[in-house]
Amino acid sequence: MYQLKICSTFLLSAMLLFANAQYTMVNNDVDANYKLAKDYFLKEQYSLAYPIFKNLHS
Repeated sequence: MYQLKICSTFLLSAMLLFANAQYTMVNNDVDANYKLAKDYFLKEQYSLAYPIFKNLHS
């Protein structure tokens, strides 16, 4: 029984040590909002681009 506790504790520790989380787009790309607004602007969707540009400007 003692050996089972040690083994399970070791396995849990190893899983937590090697667990990786996937980065979100916000964390990877600091210019994501700018690129999105620029994309809207180039597609002539000005009403969608304007609030994003306004938020970036302030």
